Amino acid sequence: MAYKKLQQISLAQLELGEQGRLVRIDGGRKMIRRLEVLGLRPGKVVRIVSTVFERGPVIVDLDGRLLAIGRGQAQKIFLEKI
Repeated sequence: MAYKKLQQISLAQLELGEQGRLVRIDGGRKMIRRLEVLGLRPGKVVRIVSTVFERGPVIVDLDGRLLAIGRGQAQKIFLEKI
């Protein structure tokens, strides 16, 4: 049985209204720990609420809460688009 390899994209690449399931965070321990405290960990689904044309923070809806993630960090958070 062949498995379909899902394409992983960074959180910064999602467009307004799109959703993704978090797969991995390519950051240091401090960054990973901070995001986990906020509830952002592998398996969680996020939806893009706001983004400013390739600049500024990415605002996501996570379990009914809005989180602002800096663009640099968003580029290190990888998701499977759903």
